[in-house]
Amino acid sequence: MKTKSWCSPGQLLMLMLAGWINRHQQAVIAYQKEEIKVLREMLGGKRLRFTDEQRRRLALKACTGTIRDSMTCERRTHAAGLGRFTCNLSSTNPS
Repeated sequence: MKTKSWCSPGQLLMLMLAGWINRHQQAVIAYQKEEIKVLREMLGGKRLRFTDEQRRRLALKACTGTIRDSMTCERRTHAAGLGRFTCNLSSTNPS
């Protein structure tokens, strides 16, 4: 009697690749978190001050990775004490 394997060699290769990519991404995220901690230590207790352009860029980044271009993003972000931002991507799309 022949038993079937739970995945083909191609699927196994894809699973291994996905696992490697996940571990790599986790390492990059850990490095960036530590880098942010070091930079905050260098600032001391001072509050981060962003320009309007920097706030706009951060708010757009918080929205664009989570939705489709045709949808409206009303996700509120709390990044580095920026406060709450609402961005409407449908108004920035020419279509």
